[in-house]
Amino acid sequence: MDIENILTSFSLKKTKVRKDVLSLFFHFNYALSQSDIIKELKFAYDETTIYRTINIFESKNIIHKIPDNLKKSSYAVNKELKTGKCSGDIHIHFHCDSCGHNFCISPEAEIKVKLPDNLLVSFVNIIANGLCSKCNDKNIQEN
Repeated sequence: MDIENILTSFSLKKTKVRKDVLSLFFHFNYALSQSDIIKELKFAYDETTIYRTINIFESKNIIHKIPDNLKKSSYAVNKELKTGKCSGDIHIHFHCDSCGHNFCISPEAEIKVKLPDNLLVSFVNIIANGLCSKCNDKNIQEN
């Protein structure tokens, strides 16, 4: 993915912080928290600038928020950047109990949830916990 083309397609200025933050999302294969981004950029930008950049990306549907059970959010780049939608509006997030990384998992089949008619759903969050493939491989080798 060309970072500058993505920013242009979402009518965003191609600032250094936007290019750097978006590049991180494509560099890592897991979701990043604000503190992960600050750590990776070696404090090149203040926290407010990074927070603002994350908010802009989220409002433009370039990334989406993944809340976890610890009330700490991470963010993942949306798979279908051309439409600004997540790959499948409802998808599973996987949290590795060993390394702490979060991953978006595109479902092979459609996820259907039947709720009572008197409820209005505004958000669905499905989190599976366990070991990611890297940690699972490491666990197998150690045993």
